[in-house]
Amino acid sequence: MTPSRLNRLLPHSLGLRVFSLYALSLFLTVAVGLGAFYRLQFARHIEDAEVSAAMLSQVLVQTIADSAVIGDYDTINKTLKKTLTRSPFASAAYIDLKGGAIRIDRAPNPNVGQAPQWLANRVGRDLEPINAVISVGGRDYGVLRLNFAADKVAAEVWDLMRGALLLALSGLFSGLVIIGLPMLRWLRNLKRIGAFEAEIREGRIDPNRVIDADAPIEIRRAFDVLSRTAASLHAQREKADITLHAVADGVLTLDENGLVVYANPAASAMLGRSPDALLGVSLEVVLPGAAQADGFEKGWRNRRVELAAASEPGSAQEGETVVGPPLAGLTGRVLDTSLAPIVAGEGQSAGFVLACHDITEAHRLDLRLRDQFAKSARAIESLRAMAQRMLPASRRESFKQEGDLEVLSEALSELIVERESSRSKLVRAKLDAEASNRAKSEFLANMSHEIRTPMNAILGLSELVLTTSMTPQQREYLNLVKSSADSLLGIINDILDFSKIEAGHMDLEAIEFEIASTVSEIVSPYIQQAAVKGLVLSLHIEPTVPARVSGDPLRLGQVLKNLVSNAIKFTDRGTVEVRLALMDSKPGSVRLRFDVIDSGIGIEPEKLQHIFEAFEQADSSITRRFGGTGLGLTISRRLALLMGGDLRVTSGPGQGSVFTFELSVGAVSASDSAARLPAAQPPVAPLRGLKVLLVEDNLINQKLALALLGQDGHEVMVAADGEAGLAQWRAQAFDLILMDVQMPVLDGLEATRRIRQSEQGASHHTPIIAMTANAMAGDRERCIEAGMDDYLAKPFRRADLQDVIARVMAAQPRVALTSEAALPHHT
Repeated sequence: MTPSRLNRLLPHSLGLRVFSLYALSLFLTVAVGLGAFYRLQFARHIEDAEVSAAMLSQVLVQTIADSAVIGDYDTINKTLKKTLTRSPFASAAYIDLKGGAIRIDRAPNPNVGQAPQWLANRVGRDLEPINAVISVGGRDYGVLRLNFAADKVAAEVWDLMRGALLLALSGLFSGLVIIGLPMLRWLRNLKRIGAFEAEIREGRIDPNRVIDADAPIEIRRAFDVLSRTAASLHAQREKADITLHAVADGVLTLDENGLVVYANPAASAMLGRSPDALLGVSLEVVLPGAAQADGFEKGWRNRRVELAAASEPGSAQEGETVVGPPLAGLTGRVLDTSLAPIVAGEGQSAGFVLACHDITEAHRLDLRLRDQFAKSARAIESLRAMAQRMLPASRRESFKQEGDLEVLSEALSELIVERESSRSKLVRAKLDAEASNRAKSEFLANMSHEIRTPMNAILGLSELVLTTSMTPQQREYLNLVKSSADSLLGIINDILDFSKIEAGHMDLEAIEFEIASTVSEIVSPYIQQAAVKGLVLSLHIEPTVPARVSGDPLRLGQVLKNLVSNAIKFTDRGTVEVRLALMDSKPGSVRLRFDVIDSGIGIEPEKLQHIFEAFEQADSSITRRFGGTGLGLTISRRLALLMGGDLRVTSGPGQGSVFTFELSVGAVSASDSAARLPAAQPPVAPLRGLKVLLVEDNLINQKLALALLGQDGHEVMVAADGEAGLAQWRAQAFDLILMDVQMPVLDGLEATRRIRQSEQGASHHTPIIAMTANAMAGDRERCIEAGMDDYLAKPFRRADLQDVIARVMAAQPRVALTSEAALPHHT
């Protein structure tokens, strides 16, 4: 242990230190003696027990040998009982060769004291049981086993130790009393010194008045030295006072807490206070703000402080001048101050010395000079600041602050040239970014087209094959193929929708529809899906929800379908509930709220804030149970925001989730709804017997379209590109044209434009439906702008094709194609 750490452990009082060291020494002596006594007595008792046990076992073996030979177990039993009466054994046993045994346990003796368990355990470890073989005439008859009474031996040792401990404690206490009482009397002399502090400080104290006649010689000598030292310090202080009175600068002496303990006349004059009024006053009161935020522990040099006429000083940074009021209003003093700590022994601070020098006149002259150069400096500083703002960050540090007007002008000229060059670079960068964005859009469009083209064949042909006869296993496999293709199509659609939203090309429609029936149609297909998993899917619509609203039912269904399918996907048991409620109603608009509540796995709290971010999932590990692109909730929230609402979630692990979807829709009054509600139309059967021109370059899609159209009884002609399709249209009349967009030789958009140009002035209009894998933002608009009547994105199902044909043909006037008048006139 180091001396400094030992000093921290010792008491501060000399008497307590001496008493503590004596007590520690006495305690260690007693402790060592007790330890040695314990080891000696323990070893002696163990040895005595082993010796007596060995002798007793030999006698006992000889005693019971004869009885063992003749099998007299009763005599052996009596002998063992008699032996245990005053022996160190707790039990004795005789075991013959046939396994028979006689065991005698010693009866407990209440007069024997109890030893601690640790001592009994140690005795038991040192005293091992005695096993002796009983042999007569070279023949073994049995074994005699003797177990020591460890608690009896331990009790004897403990009795001795307890007596020794009481004796040692009595001696320790007596020794402490003998040393403590005289020390209290002798050290009382040192405590008296405090009562004579003033006399000692002035060096005029008689030692005989302070200490007792029987005080030790060391205390008398220490007090003599203290008295002589105090007299010497008093003489030195008187000399220092004379010197400080003659100094023109102000000097203040502060204690370690920053309180004034001395002030010379010059300091009193500068600060406008008498020396007595300064004593005991804090530095913050004498010079407010002089210490600043860094305090005064480390001191400072040449810090200027301005004292106003009303004794309200300012403050300045080290080495700087405080620029206070204008020169005409300067009526106080300016002091140059320095503070230095007084260092005592071992680096401890004993106080501070503050020196003050009056520099008021020099400060006023400095202010006059500053005022004269202010205008010119302000102009140069403006130019310099302008140049610095225009310079790039990498060159600002190298710009010289002391540069003259010529240097500043050159810098500005260089900046103008650099700014013009930067503007040209920005224009080029903007053009490059636009080209990059176009390339990204073209790549995404091409990727979508290349994926959708084979997807169209997979979905369409799967649907066609499912209408044929096949084995149950074949139908199961084909259903799995179709289901996988539907999932892949959903992923592609999610990516395209996200791309449309990111590009700002997602447009919403305003269509009147019945909200209750629309929501029921959206939720109904999922009832069977939930039942397959053993879930109960329910829908609750509050009566306050209006019957008809105006909005985009397609995008509403997209959001709701995503939320319901997610709820079913992440719920293994329990329920999924969809609730629709009216939140607010205003003239012309209503605000609806959808709650999709499930009892599924829930979402971790740290995932909730990221779940609506693009490509984020609640479980992104490789072994996750549930797949997906992570775009469904992102698209749903973006659509909710576009519809004037929001999408939020409340969830916890194992507690299920509640997705809340709000939107604003137009309000439709009952009278307006009745006026605009069309008469109920019976379902329209698919059209049959049309003459159709299919312009498609992909052979697989040709076969698919031929099969789908042939099932509805249409007559189909095929053209492999736009040029061939245009030639066939010119050669004969068609009821309908199904036109692909991307084709070799002549694309579908240009072929459509040429058809529409040829039809100008003619009475016949051939309906054209775009049947293309292009599904990016703006593709439908480009098709309509080129003159097409409708748009069907690949991949499509047979029902989609039937619906678009029925919708387009219903808008066309009926013309008999068998008459000559029906043939178009081409130029």
